[in-house]
Amino acid sequence: MIIRKEIVRICNSGHFTELLRVVICPILVFSMVFLHACNSKQGIEGAWDFEISFNEEPVLGTLKLEKENDSIVGVINSFLLGKMELENLKITNDELNADFEKWGMIFFLNGTFEGNEFKGTLVVEDDKLIFTATRQSNEPIIIDRSNIKYMLSDNDLQETELDIDHAGIIEELDEEALERGSRIYNGNCINCHGNPDMEGSLPNAHKFWKQPFKAGNDPFSMYQTITRGYGAMAPQLRLTPQEKYDVITYIREAYVRGENRDQYFKTTSGYLANLPKGTSKGPASEPDNPWSDQDYGNFFINTYELS
Repeated sequence: MIIRKEIVRICNSGHFTELLRVVICPILVFSMVFLHACNSKQGIEGAWDFEISFNEEPVLGTLKLEKENDSIVGVINSFLLGKMELENLKITNDELNADFEKWGMIFFLNGTFEGNEFKGTLVVEDDKLIFTATRQSNEPIIIDRSNIKYMLSDNDLQETELDIDHAGIIEELDEEALERGSRIYNGNCINCHGNPDMEGSLPNAHKFWKQPFKAGNDPFSMYQTITRGYGAMAPQLRLTPQEKYDVITYIREAYVRGENRDQYFKTTSGYLANLPKGTSKGPASEPDNPWSDQDYGNFFINTYELS
């Protein structure tokens, strides 16, 4: 009541400048502080693409921050560093402090969030590295594949393909997936596709390191090409869903990201959210036993390894 009478008095006196100073300005200041606190806390949660400045080749990966009960938990995932949970994670206002262990060493991460950017340092022993991150976009990314003429239709697919959690598999891809993908590519795909140093057996097979993709360059489109077949590429029915994404990861990281950069598709939260929903990761992969796989029965008496 007192505040109301004061506002009426000021208005009647014509002193609107005083009204702004006494009443409206404090309200605006409080609102700005409150909104900053809310937006700051909400903006921190989510997926962030990070880059660590390390010599001439930066280390790239994803920093994922999620709310768990009343606290924030964080995970770092990189094809070089691997996947690690952040320990002793503390976020005060916009400042983050945490650490993680790798290769028997403790890495200390410290930095500040500014909107959709994070700037900080990663300290390990006597080295201080620049650590920056950008929040992934949540904007929906929907890719139209209706005009792509695959060899197999939906009715031709194996039953195990109908309930795959594509987003879940892609999010979990790590350095072990990259290693498995390397084995698959260099044990099978290289025969037709080759590599930058060796021509494949099929001259028209796609050269990932220098040619544009004809049926889509995002992970799910590449998965469809492998699964359904396209052009001269036959469906790879022996590969499990995990193995397909493993070899896709190797192709993207070994050949596309570094040598065919304009064809490298950056996965975001908005992209993953619009992939087909599923609850399964498909059948388990068979153990990698190259020597037993070369057991051709009684046709060969001995197998020799030449070095």
